[in-house]
Amino acid sequence: MSVIALACSSVQAADRSTETSEQIVKRLADLGPGVHEAKTEANGKLKSVKVVGQARISTVLGKTKGLETAQQRAKASAQQSFIEWIKLNVKSISVSGDETIITLEGDGNTVKEQGKGSEKATNDVTTEAAGIIRGLALVGKHVDADGGNVTLVYAWSPARAAQAAEAAAINADDRPAGVDGAKPGSKPGESPVKTKTTASPDFDH
Repeated sequence: MSVIALACSSVQAADRSTETSEQIVKRLADLGPGVHEAKTEANGKLKSVKVVGQARISTVLGKTKGLETAQQRAKASAQQSFIEWIKLNVKSISVSGDETIITLEGDGNTVKEQGKGSEKATNDVTTEAAGIIRGLALVGKHVDADGGNVTLVYAWSPARAAQAAEAAAINADDRPAGVDGAKPGSKPGESPVKTKTTASPDFDH
């Protein structure tokens, strides 16, 4: 049985390594809102993480307004999920030069019980959390016409946090940089919402 389990794990690892950026975006969209794929160094320092926000599309006022509103809500959903995850999993946040260093309590998936002695640290982390979301960069979007929702995938890493100004410009446009930049048409009901997955060229950077 252990041999079979090891073989299955190897196959899954191989499948993951050959995924395209668009396939990863779709997989994360299927997982739903929240924080996924937190990667850390041996000392607990956060290397990177993906954050997913999702919202339903209402076309009552037309496709244009529906997509615009859904993307705004999905963005807020992702930011809130990231802040809550930081509150539960992060031990400390510090800045060294231009680098933002986030140290986790565990592996990012297991929540450790906070003792009274860490109350001040928890408050400091909560205060810092709002600023950290500026380092989130929009790297993918999936529009599910059948499910009637839009999913935005954001990425955070020390390098991306250092380029927060650039990330903010991308986020303000609410679409991945370098991909189909066409905005939805301005005429309500001009065409139905179509299923589409897009990913930024720097998805894994």
